[in-house]
Amino acid sequence: MKRLLMTTACLVGLSGLAQAAELTQAEAQKIVQSVSEGFAQSWAAKQPEKMVALFAVDGWRVTDNGPIVGTDALTKHWTEIMQVAKLDDTQVDHIKVVDSNTISATGHWVATLTLPDQPAPLHGTGFWYETLAKQQDGTWKLAVEAYNVKPPGFQPANAKNP
Repeated sequence: MKRLLMTTACLVGLSGLAQAAELTQAEAQKIVQSVSEGFAQSWAAKQPEKMVALFAVDGWRVTDNGPIVGTDALTKHWTEIMQVAKLDDTQVDHIKVVDSNTISATGHWVATLTLPDQPAPLHGTGFWYETLAKQQDGTWKLAVEAYNVKPPGFQPANAKNP
């Protein structure tokens, strides 16, 4: 009987630990919001190094020109993008807890692109997707970030929508 009680107590205790490790939707929302705010603030301040710090060491970004993988490539990418693009708005639309170490999120964005060979700034909108992964040190980083441009693509900012 004593052995049965101890076994039951151990199983209940292990079950409690497993449940404590579960990531709640509310926790995931706070994590995604924090990363999203860091993303927007770093972009607004034109700090590519801070953008890259949001990514895992092996993190990558999928763009219309293909994937960008690794710290050096991401730093070069963000440095170039920040010279011509202004992120006007970005919002989180959906968050999904995949497991205790993985969160997926989607949202939408609005940006203004100013290119030297264009007579007027271009306005664009689209959607983004990200997977956040819990790192060994307990921090959450972007494992994958991707975006698209909502058709018909960038239009002059002064163009009227029909």
